[in-house]
Amino acid sequence: MAAKAGNIGDNDAAPDNVPSQFLLLRGLEATVAEELFAKGVAKLNKPTGPAVQSMQQLQKKSKVASTTGDSNLGAKEGTLRRVLLIRDRKTNESWRYGFAEYATIEEAQAALTRYNSFERFTIASKQVLVSYIHAGVFVPVHNPSAATERFTFSPLSNPSIKLQYWDEEAYVTELVVNAPSAHDHNPKQLPTNPADIEGLKPIQETDKSKKT
Repeated sequence: MAAKAGNIGDNDAAPDNVPSQFLLLRGLEATVAEELFAKGVAKLNKPTGPAVQSMQQLQKKSKVASTTGDSNLGAKEGTLRRVLLIRDRKTNESWRYGFAEYATIEEAQAALTRYNSFERFTIASKQVLVSYIHAGVFVPVHNPSAATERFTFSPLSNPSIKLQYWDEEAYVTELVVNAPSAHDHNPKQLPTNPADIEGLKPIQETDKSKKT
């Protein structure tokens, strides 16, 4: 079995729907690899050029309008940073879910808004669920060993930090789609402190979070 019982990605969804730079995509076909995954996620971008005209023409036909999404919505081109697919450490098989990292929270929100405009959002002809992730999906690795190094990955803004997926029976494989350039660096959006990395804690101001 590709994924163990109880872990099909549902545990990673944000229970309170707090926005983050990462979107969780669940329900992938087991055969969907990183490249196809990235192409599927790209459908959450705002259409440009000929794609806009084609989309608008489709939306004039009521039967397909609800399945094609709103061409006015979506993340801007080039803001999808990378996709992360969850695979089994022993078998390397896909667990049939993964993550999409965007340049900013706002772009991830725009992508999710576009997702919500679809009647059915599919990748490889299979319906896929999209949501934000919660705080504990990625955890810092303080002393990675040679044996576990390949199961780690780093924030695009700070290669010296090592992270891993919370479930130690799985790991993420990453495919960088649009690497940030030097002028894109914004410490507020791309933190270097592990405690501030999106995906390690909610995006909302922690100082105002629940404290008793």
